[in-house]
Parts: sequence; C-alpha cells; structure tokens
Amino acid sequence: MNICVYGAASQQIHTDFLQGAHQLGHCLAKAGFGLVFGGGNTGVMGACARGAAQAGGQILGVAPSFFNQEGVLYPSCTTLHLTDTMRQRKEMMEHLSHGFVMAPGGIGTLEEFFEILTLGAGLLSGFVSGTAGFERLIKPPLTPPAFVFPLVWTVLYALMAFAAYLVFNTDDILWWFIG
Repeated sequence: MNICVYGAASQQIHTDFLQGAHQLGHCLAKAGFGLVFGGGNTGVMGACARGAAQAGGQILGVAPSFFNQEGVLYPSCTTLHLTDTMRQRKEMMEHLSHGFVMAPGGIGTLEEFFEILTLGAGLLSGFVSGTAGFERLIKPPLTPPAFVFPLVWTVLYALMAFAAYLVFNTDDILWWFIG
C-alpha cells in the first residue's frame, strides 16, 4: 500500500516542518507503506523521502521530465517516474496511491490536496501539528501582489496554517491508515 505525501519543495520552510516530514517518511516506511511523492530533493518532499529511505522504505518519485536537472530530483528513489506534464504527474501520483497526506506547502500543495479531496480519491487524512507554532504560519512568506484582494490571501494563509496544523503527529496519521 502506498501513501502519497503532498508538500513543499521550497527550502524556505521552518526546520521543524522538515524534521516532521523526515519523521513522517520514516514512520510510514516502518509501518510498511510505500511513499509516493513529487520527486523533489528539497523541502518537505526531500525530507520525507530521506526519512523513508532511512527506514528502508519504498520511495516512488513522480515528476515531469523538465524537473530532471542536477539537484532538483531526489537521487535515491526506488522508482522514479518521469511524465511529460504536471497534469500527468498528478494523475500518476493519484493512480499509485491508496491514501494521501497534506504536509505544509504552498499553493501547489493546496491545489493537489483539494483536487484529491474533490475527487474523493482514496482515503484522505489531515495531519498537522503545531510543531513550529501556529502563529509562525500566519505571517506571509511573501508580500502579496497589490492586485490580489486581501481576503483571498487571508483565506490562503489560513488554509496553509491549517495544513501545517494538520501535519506532523505521525501516530495520528498512521492511525488513519492502519487503525
């Protein structure tokens, strides 16, 4: 059984989330789950993959071929699937997975998660923990463009905070998948 983890590829994320992602990957592998992820070498994605690798887990990376550049993709995937487009990437990740986890990330993470939520594909779990403190997630990492309505940014940051709040209690996550 494979669990897909959606999360940030950015290196500009609090170290508590990186440590939590590493622990998540490790716990999933120890419980016998394969990790399906976006193939990235950095951020939450890379940390989760390294945790799974440390526990001897199966790591299935899925990335568009244009990401196949030095340092971008995690080099130790058990299997790395390269696709032509981002859309094909998402479809393959969905096809390979039996459950889905949303870890802290940005707009792309939210988009992937809400697509799965909308489709009702597989078992969904929410996971977050306040490992770095909820208040740290409310502060915008970037200045929003002036043309974006402030309410939209408020909602997006609230969703990102929710994702981060939902993420790294690995015992609860494993409970969702194995009871």
